Amino acid sequence: MFENRVPHMLNDDYTPRGALNNFIKDLGIILGEAQAMAFPVPLAAAALQQFLTGAAAGLGREDDAAVVKVYECLARVTVSTPLPSPSLPPSSTHQPSYPPSSSSPHASSPPPPPPLLDPSIQS
Repeated sequence: MFENRVPHMLNDDYTPRGALNNFIKDLGIILGEAQAMAFPVPLAAAALQQFLTGAAAGLGREDDAAVVKVYECLARVTVSTPLPSPSLPPSSTHQPSYPPSSSSPHASSPPPPPPLLDPSIQS
């Protein structure tokens, strides 16, 4: 999952391959079966809450990787970064640092949170 989803997050590409809403359905099934067996699945329960938060924010039809937008909003960071151009040497690629270093002109104030609610998203 990590190898598949992270490139989409870094490229800010949430073209649906597996909708966030499908994870809500699947995690609900997992939690229901686990409850029937009195088997704890705390990570699945926590994941469901994050996916529900994403769906409530209008991300339900986006790719499930869009759940990263929930974390971006909470942490006030942006995960996506432009891909380096093949013509640039590796030292020229953009490497964001969080939190900003003390020499940064913006070190005294946190960056604004990325917009979680996008009016163009239809839920």
